[in-house]
Parts: sequence; structure tokens; C-alpha cells
Amino acid sequence: MATVKMIKYSATVEGAISDGYSALQDLAQEVRDVVDNMPENLQSGSRADALNEAADALEYLTEPSIPDVIKDLPVEFEYKPTPARKMSRRVRRDEATRIIDMAVSSAQSWLDDADDDHPDRDEVETFIQEAEELRDEADNVEFPGMFS
Repeated sequence: MATVKMIKYSATVEGAISDGYSALQDLAQEVRDVVDNMPENLQSGSRADALNEAADALEYLTEPSIPDVIKDLPVEFEYKPTPARKMSRRVRRDEATRIIDMAVSSAQSWLDDADDDHPDRDEVETFIQEAEELRDEADNVEFPGMFS
């Protein structure tokens, strides 16, 4: 039985949020290009509507503002690589939201260790809330199958 080599992801909170958000924006552009390049006779179908909805949802996502105090916190985790042939839009979305989620975990760890009266607590709490909203909104995007 072959062993699967795990890949290590290593960044800062700022880099992880940027990576995750950029991946979601790349998906938005890809889906929008599919819709824009559909033959006219398919542009009014249910698949085109679903793709348009997915593109709109991804395009309207907002990148959270990262407080200076947590920008350089490390974000590290290992994951099993997905074979290129299985890199569906859903899988790529899930990978992007996992990166965002790990940045949230790093920020939450800082918050758990910070004094209750730390001057940056509120900013970090707001960041966590915004990053979780980004992750949740992205997780709710549905991508239609090839033949729907």
C-alpha cells in the first residue's frame, strides 16, 4: 500500500487570508468566463442561471481587514494533496475555505491568550467574525454539475 505524502502549508494570517481570498476570486473569474463564453442558446438555461448565481456570490465576497497585531502569526497545517484530475470547483473552494479557517484558528488562539483588556481585542474579534462570514458565504456557493 502506497503512503500518501502530506503537503505542509505554511504562511502568516495575512498570507493565508490573501491566499484563500485570491483562490475564491480566481474561481469567481473562472465561473464568470464560463457563463460569458456559453453559446447564446444555453445562456438562458438552468445551468447558466446556477453558474451566474455562483459567480455573483463569489464576486461579492469581501476580504476581511487584518489587524496588525495578528498579521504575522503563523498558519501551518498539513493536508493530503488532491490529484489534479479531481480538482473540481467545489474542491478548490473547500481548499480555499480551509486556509481561511486555519487563519481564523490562529487568530482565535491569539485571542484566547490575550488579556481581557488588550487594546486590540475588539479588532481581532471583528476580524474573526468577518473571516468566518467569508468562509461561510463561500461554503454556501453551489456549483452545478457538468450536465445539469
